[in-house]
Amino acid sequence: NKPKDSPTYEINKEQLKKILYRVASAGAVDLSGDYPKGRLDKVLDLLLESVRTRVPSDCPFCYDNVELTTPQSKICHAGLYTGFGEEIVSFPNTSPYMVDHHLTIFADHVTDLGELNGNDLVNYIASGHQLASNFDSQGAAGILDFLNWGYEAGGSKRHPHAHRGKFVDMNHFYLQSKRARNIQRLNGDGGAMMKELMESIREKDIFAFENEHIFVYAVWAPRYPNHVEVFFKNVGNVLDYWRPDAKEVPKDLRTAAESMLGIFHVLRSLGATDINMALHQSSFSGEPQDFMMQAEIFQRNDHMYGALEAAMLGYVIPTIPEKTAKAIRDHYARPYTKANSLNHHP
Repeated sequence: NKPKDSPTYEINKEQLKKILYRVASAGAVDLSGDYPKGRLDKVLDLLLESVRTRVPSDCPFCYDNVELTTPQSKICHAGLYTGFGEEIVSFPNTSPYMVDHHLTIFADHVTDLGELNGNDLVNYIASGHQLASNFDSQGAAGILDFLNWGYEAGGSKRHPHAHRGKFVDMNHFYLQSKRARNIQRLNGDGGAMMKELMESIREKDIFAFENEHIFVYAVWAPRYPNHVEVFFKNVGNVLDYWRPDAKEVPKDLRTAAESMLGIFHVLRSLGATDINMALHQSSFSGEPQDFMMQAEIFQRNDHMYGALEAAMLGYVIPTIPEKTAKAIRDHYARPYTKANSLNHHP
């Protein structure tokens, strides 16, 4: 009997069954066997209780509340769904500070980094590339893309959401070359291009993880605790992953996004609660042989900063990058089993 302006999230068992079978069709859950009488109902009861306790009625980013908090038109990202079956949406920010500033709700209501899953990261990356395609068709030069998780990282709510806006005028060659020079300076590899840079990092203790899609390392001269950089090996252009005629999430995008999940769980285990993540190289031009799109992930817990930093107005970071890299290496080196699959790379 809540008033109309204070809705609650309601879902019934039939809706939840559809969600479960959608997840099963993706290979995440095996529902093919015969369940003992009452077992599936018990599972559904537990999930329903989880939904009701995880989705507060006063969160503006929960799906039933989006209609009330965002009267403007929304962009629905077809083919992208949260764990509870909600379609991923983007909508104009009511307090914009970028051109065409949009918010994207890419996950269900979770309040802890350890609750993120691989599908959430796929939704984040894929919806960003869909929105980039929209911006590109409207004449923008690029997209600014970042998320802020938690109050100390600038987020008003812990419900995962991303900020996206247009770059309307950008000298991408200057921005990309400046970015590459900064990375080379931080790692003492002046003049090295991306592939050479990765080769040199592999020999250092700041190297963390790589597969055929991503390359991960801890920034050698970090500005923030547990500062991690991710190179997307096959992407030099933010539009490479997604074109307007795409019918489903490309396999390379899905694997790259899911491969990043372990980083978030490691940072959580190291004490991170509030983080920022920014995507760079996000102009609508660029060549993968010269530049790679990068994700920058860093901890923003204010209590992690020391008094010396405040006094000097500088960056005196109480974490060692080699230790951050080792924690990530150890995590990804663990044997994959079903028991740890929710907290492990694919």
